[in-house]
Formats: sequence, structure tokens, C-alpha cells
Amino acid sequence: MSQSTTDRNLLAGILGLQTSLYSESHLISAMRAWVFRKSTNIEDVLLEQGALTHEQRQFLTKLVEQYLCLNGQVPATALSKLPATSGLTESLLVLNDAEVNSFISITDAPKRGGSANSEGLAETAISSNVVPLDDARYKILRPHARGGLGQVSVAEDMQLHREVALKQIIGHHSASTESRNRFLIEAEVTGRLEHPGIVPVYSLGFTKSGPYYVMRFIRGESMKQAIDRLHDKRPALNSMEFTREIRKLIRRLIDAGNAVAYAHSRGVLHRDIKPSNIMLGKYGETLVVDWGLAKTGTKKSDSVSSDEPTFVPLSADSSSETRVGTVVGTLSYMSPEQASGRLDLLSPQSDLYSLGATLYCILTGEAPFDKHSQEVVLQNVREGKFIPPIQKNSLVPKALNAVCLKSMATRMEDRYASVQSQLEDLELWLADEPVSVYREPFGERLMRSAKRHKTAVGIASAVLLSTIVGLLVINILTQRQNAALQIARDDATKAKELAEENSEMARNLSVLLWRNAEEKLTAPEFVRNQNARNLRSELTEASVTTLGKIVERSKSNRELSYDYAQILRVSGNLKRLGRELATANERTLQSLEIQQQIPAEARSEAQTDYLAETFRDLGTLKKTEGNLTAAQHAFASAKNLAIDSLKKHPDSVPYQRTIATIELEESGLLEDLGMDLASYEMAMSCIKRFDSFEHSDKKSANGDFLHLFARARVIKLMSGAGQYHEAEQYAQESIAMGRQVLDKNPNDGDILVPLARMLYRSAGNLLTAKEQTVIAGERLDEAVKRMTELASSTKLAPHISGLASALLYQARYYEVRNELSDADKSIMKSVQQINALVSKSPTPGYLSELAEILHEHAKIKIATGEKPAAIELLQQAKTRQEEACKQSPENVPFKTLLQSITALLDEMGRAN
Repeated sequence: MSQSTTDRNLLAGILGLQTSLYSESHLISAMRAWVFRKSTNIEDVLLEQGALTHEQRQFLTKLVEQYLCLNGQVPATALSKLPATSGLTESLLVLNDAEVNSFISITDAPKRGGSANSEGLAETAISSNVVPLDDARYKILRPHARGGLGQVSVAEDMQLHREVALKQIIGHHSASTESRNRFLIEAEVTGRLEHPGIVPVYSLGFTKSGPYYVMRFIRGESMKQAIDRLHDKRPALNSMEFTREIRKLIRRLIDAGNAVAYAHSRGVLHRDIKPSNIMLGKYGETLVVDWGLAKTGTKKSDSVSSDEPTFVPLSADSSSETRVGTVVGTLSYMSPEQASGRLDLLSPQSDLYSLGATLYCILTGEAPFDKHSQEVVLQNVREGKFIPPIQKNSLVPKALNAVCLKSMATRMEDRYASVQSQLEDLELWLADEPVSVYREPFGERLMRSAKRHKTAVGIASAVLLSTIVGLLVINILTQRQNAALQIARDDATKAKELAEENSEMARNLSVLLWRNAEEKLTAPEFVRNQNARNLRSELTEASVTTLGKIVERSKSNRELSYDYAQILRVSGNLKRLGRELATANERTLQSLEIQQQIPAEARSEAQTDYLAETFRDLGTLKKTEGNLTAAQHAFASAKNLAIDSLKKHPDSVPYQRTIATIELEESGLLEDLGMDLASYEMAMSCIKRFDSFEHSDKKSANGDFLHLFARARVIKLMSGAGQYHEAEQYAQESIAMGRQVLDKNPNDGDILVPLARMLYRSAGNLLTAKEQTVIAGERLDEAVKRMTELASSTKLAPHISGLASALLYQARYYEVRNELSDADKSIMKSVQQINALVSKSPTPGYLSELAEILHEHAKIKIATGEKPAAIELLQQAKTRQEEACKQSPENVPFKTLLQSITALLDEMGRAN
């Protein structure tokens, strides 16, 4: 907030006081709240606190407007003409606000006899609180600034003929032993910490009213002023220009951090680091000032080797030490332990936090905690509740955002180990190197590599560009999809051939092509494009082959191996969807092996989460194979990793989502094991987690798809347990949710699948309960129509299977209505769909699905009197189901269906 705004509100506050609208205590109380939300007028704060009525507030606002009009609309001029208010300036000092202090330093000067210098301060005037010196060496020229303990004046050193800064203790503080001790410790700390980043002290002296000390006069501005100037022009800057500007301030912050690190090596904590306490000289000097709250005699930082002894103050006794329970520092920049009054816990990590908060201000132009009452700010600081920098300013580099968040971690042990390690990351960022707390996306790493291999990149870029353009074209020109995909395929082949000439470029291009395929070809609009899916598989396979050869030659390269593990996992999933289960198993296990080579303690959170997801993939694969025990073990491994991560971050939506996804898989597994109640409870736990972040800004793209799938399973389980009424109520709610999601994502084919499941399963529930058959028919018609369209356009196995199931339920509907001809037509279509899947991929799931449909077809034939045909169908069903049970002997529903088929076949035999 500008000084002009502060002056305007101070003017309003003093005018109201002088016209007896409220007392001085009312004004100070309002000012305490106002300093945390300076965009609000002080009269509005007074109104909120009950110090003014609405009529009085309007009167005061008009009075301020008239007073400003008489003084050229310049608040500072209007303030300077107000008569002095006895005692008010002393009371305002407790606010410890730089802009308010600036007002005080000027208004305490005599109103007459001074001329303004280039900095706008009285040239010859001396604050009424400054005592003339006995020492003839220094002649006070003018006031400069004022803080909580002392007034800083500009003085002339009569011996060396230079301007110096002279600080004297002021007002009632001179009579307080504790305040005098604190002032002396400040002088001694500043003087004995000899570092280029700490202002040098020339001398210490005493007047009758108290001590003073003399130091270098810094010509320049505070970092806060530099930050404000940058962010005032930020709207006109692009990302590159903004980054260039903040690089200058980051360099200054590193200089300040080195001064703080030196102090830590001497056992001194600053405890009030903030932008206004970092001064920027005109010739590159950066100085950390105002050591008035410094804590001395603490444990020296282990990260800095220093031959100098731990600092122990000699000029004051220990009575000046702040008591535990006292909150010291500036609220918006202090660490959580300071805000909690736990001064016994203060360590270098506390100053490190404040440096991180200063970085936050550099990146956003604002303090991390602002615009609230003091009590709210304190609570937010203690709990670490602040908006990440990148959410306030989209131009913030992601690496700096990560450094800031690491520095400002609520728990001390989660921050950097030392200021030195914090500064190392900032140095790395300035050097355009990756920082330790942020894993760069591949594209950023590729750009970094490209700078080191400009010749190779220059040759490859044309080929690569045409590949990416080919992928982008299919997003825009749908009528030319096939041609664009062929161009992309041809150029990918050229890129691969060219890349083989350079090992590192081969690695980079392989991974880049694969990542582009994942980014471009997994979008909802390509779910129904067979050519897009083929290209995705081809690019993934090309990356597996090319990168596999490079990894074989560079096994010690952990980063390269991890890229390979990610490609293997995606390839494994694609192979599973294509029912190439042996290859899928090999690739998934290989990916897990590489990931597990990273020690648990060395894994990043992202790597741990990725490992959990890969274990979940393995569980899904094993379940597809029919190996339920192996699937259980894989899901358990995935869930344990996710739960461990959630314990560290209990509010994390991504970890909650990972666990919910695993629980959905586990629910299906428990159903296969015949544990329907446990399956139901697991599905409900999964739904509860999805419901908890339904409206979160961290909601994932596939969250709706998984959520709806879980609800479809619950409908099935409720019906199976005979809870028909409850199942119907739940189905109505879930179907409405599915349609709402589909309205928002009309091109997302995946949403259709769980919606169709809910439609035909709820219809089956109504048929079993023998009620509302009309509604059941409408739902089945919708399910069949939606799945027919989806399956015919995508030719994907899950969609074909979904269509077969919808047709099966539709046949049962016609059976209930005794419309056997229509029932036979629907079941024949269902058999046709599932037969196509079984012929390509005879997995236990598809075999059992075919057996169930054949079983239903036999019932229809029995109803029409075609018993020989029914017996033949039952024999086929039995053969298929026996094969499914052989592949998955633990599957209880498989055994139950086999028993039903066998019993009906035996019954038909006896009838003959």
C-alpha cells in the first residue's frame, strides 16, 4: 500500500480524534486492525468496531475530503498542518508499521524553519524527542526514520566530514531498563557482526537521557520499496520480463541471506527479517538492518564453519531477554513458532522462514499474511494458512514457488536444513539449473539440455516441430485426422533415425515424443479415434525400444532409468487394455523393479505416489488374469504407500484420490472373492473420499469417471443383497449425477460407461423387484443406445463388453414382459459382441461374461419351447465357465454361475 494511502487514513484518524468523535484508545484499536488491511478506510474500521455511527462516519469522510481539497489533494501536506496531538505518536509506535513510522518521523519534527531535501525530510529540523549531543564530533542535521526504540537522524561527522546515521533511544523507553538493555544489545550486535551485509557501527555514546550509536548512512531504498515499484508495473510485463526483474531482487535476497547466515554462525538470530529491513544501496550494497529484536547466545549454525566465537552480549545483562510466550517480530513475516510465542524453539530455521516470506513478497508484491485482523493473522501464521505465490501471480516460476513453500513450511523440520541450503537453491535458479525441491517437467529439462547441445537440437528441431504440429493439427482439423496422424508417424520415424546418431538427443527425443503422445492423444476427443490410439501405442513402443537400448548402456543413470520406468508403466497399461497380458505383466513388473531401486528415504513424494499407482496397475492386471491373491498383494502395497503419504499430509487431495482409486479396485476384488458386504463397505469408503473433494480445485480429470464407477458397483451390491428400494433411491441420485457430468463433458466417452452401468443395473434391480418396468425399459433403451454409439466408434474392449451387458439386461426386460422375440434379438446381439472379445482375448472375465449370456439365451429358448437349442447353449456356457474357473479358481461368482448352469443342464437332461 502507498504512503499516500497511509497518510490519508492517518489524517482521517487524527481529524476524528480532534473533533471528539472518539477517544485515542478507539483510534489505536482501529489502527491495530487497519495495518493488516490497508485497502480499507480507517473510518470503516472504526464503524465496524462501534466507535462511530453511520452518520458520524459520513461526516468524517466528508471532513477529510474538504481538508484534502484545501491542501491540494496531498495527504502529507494536510497532515503537516494539523496541530500536534499529545502522546498519539508514541502510541502509534507500537503498531511497528514502516509507513506509520515514516509519518511519525516527519510529524515529530518542528513545523517551521526547515527546508525539504531530495528525500522529502526536514533539512535542519531535529525531532523533539532527540536530545542534543555532548560529543562535538557529531552534529545532527535532520531526522531520517523512527522505529520502536529509537529515532534515526542524519548527522555530520565533524572529524571526517561525512554524513552518518545516528540512532538515539527515545521517549519513555529511555527510562526503562529493559528498553535501554535492548537498545544496547542492538548497537552491540550491529557493531560486532562484521560482515559486508551488516551496516558498520562507528561509535557508541551516551547522553543524559540515554545511549546512542553512530553507523554508516545508507543512501538507497528498502527492498520493500523496490518490490512495490516492480509490482506496480507488473501488469505491463510478460513472463520473461518479470523473471528478468525478479532475478535482480533474488540476487539481493541472497546477499541478505549470506549476512543472516553469518549471524547464525555467531549464534545470533535476527527475528524480524522483512523487506523493509533490507536496504539496497545505489551501488549494489545490500544490508540487513534493525537488529533490535536480535536473540544472542543461541546455538551456532552447523552449516557454516566459523572461527569466530558465539556472540554473547557484554553491554547488557540477561534481563533483556524476551520471555517465552511473548510474540515478537512482524506478524506477516514471522515464523509459526514466533507467532505461537515459543521463543524457546527459535533457531536459524525461524530466520530462514522469514527469508522465505520475503521471497514470497518479491514474487507476489504482498506479504504472505495480510488483510485480516491481528488475531486472524496470528492464527493463520501458526497454522501455515497462506495462498501459494503462484496462485497469486501466474508469472511466478514454478521452481521459485517450490523454494518459497519449502522455506515457509509450518513445521521447522520440513524447512531447509539451513539458510545456506536455501540460498544454494536460489543460486541454482539464478544459474538456470534445477533446484532441489522441484522436479522439473520433462519439457523444462529438455530445454536445459538443448542449450548444451545447440547443434544437435538445431538439426532435430525441424523434425520435432513437424511431429508436434502433426499432433496439434488433429485437434483442430478433425476432417483431416488420418492424414495428420500419418504425417506425425512419418516424422516420428525420421526423428527416431536422426536421434540414434546422438545418445543424449535420442533419449530426449524418445521421451519427448512419448510425452507429446500422452498429452495430445489421451484427450477425450480422441477416445473414439482408432488412428489416434494406434499412434499413441506406436510412439510408446518406439520410446520403449529406443530408450531401452540406451538404459542398457547407462544403467547407473538414475534419472534416465526413471524416465524409462514411466514409459514402461504406460506401455504395460496399453498392453493390458489390448489384452496382451503377458507383455503387460512383463512391462509393469520391470517398471516396478526400476522404481524400487530408489531407496524409500530418497524417493520424492511424487515418486512415492507414482510407485503406488504402478502397484495399483499391477493389481488390476493380476485381477484381469484371474490371479486374485496376487492382485490382493499388489493393491495392499499400493494402499500402504498411499496411506503413509497421507499420514504426512492429512489434507492432501491427491493422496485421498489415490486411496479412493485403490479402494474401488479392492471393492471389485472383494466381490470376486464372494465378500459382498466387505465389497460394499469398501465401495462406500471410496465414494465418501470422492465426495469429500467433489468441489475441490484439485479435482482430477478422471475423478468423475471413478466416482461414478463406484456408485454403479454399490447399486449392483445393494440389489444383490435384496435392498431394492434403497438401491433405486441411490440409483436415481447417481444417474442424475452421471447425466450432469456428461452434460459438462459431452465428448468424454469414458463417462458414458459408468452411466450406462448405472442405467442397466438399476433397471435390473427394478425388474428383480417386479416394479416400474416402464422406467426400467426407458433406462435400458438409453443404456443400449449410448453404448452402441460408443462401442461402434471406439472398438475398445471395455466399451464392447459394456454394450454386451446392456443388451443382456435388455433381453431380461423383454423376458419379464414376455416379449420373447425381442428378447431373443437382444441376446443374440449380446452374444455377437462378447464372442468377438473372447476370440481375441479369452480372459476369465470375458469367458464368464459369455457363459452368463449363453445361460440367459438358454432360458429364452426354454421359454419358447426350443429345448434342444437350450441344451446346446447350456453345454457351451458350461464349457466356457469351466475354463473361466480354471483360470481364476478363487473367484466365487464364477463358481456360483457354474453351479447354476450345471443345475439347469441337469434339470433339462432329466426332463428328457
